[in-house]
Amino acid sequence: MGGLTRTIQWHELDAAIAGGATVIDVRTPTEVAAGAIPGALSIPLDTLRAGDVALPDGPLVVHCQVGQRGHTAARLLTAAGHDVRNLDGGYLTWLAGRTATATATEGIRS
Repeated sequence: MGGLTRTIQWHELDAAIAGGATVIDVRTPTEVAAGAIPGALSIPLDTLRAGDVALPDGPLVVHCQVGQRGHTAARLLTAAGHDVRNLDGGYLTWLAGRTATATATEGIRS
C-alpha cells in the first residue's frame, strides 16, 4: 500500500460529486446518525476492512469524522485498485466550511 493518499478539500466536494464521484462515510452508524453529508453511502471502516462490500464504479471520496479513518479507508481502497480521494479534515471540516459559507451568504443577503 505504498504511495501517498490523495485528498480533496471540503469546498471541492460538490465538484467531485458533479463529476461522478461517490462519497463514502466510513464512520460508525452512531456518528452518521448525528449528522452526515447528504447522499453519502454509509460503509463503516470495519466493514471495508472485511472486504465484503460491493462498491460503485467510478471515483470515490471517503471521509470519517476528522480524517484518520478516512485516510485508512483511502489506503485500503487504493490498494484494491479504486480511484480514491480522502476528504481532508473529514465531516467536521466539511460541516464547519458549509456553516461558515452559509453564514457569510446570509450576511450578504441581509
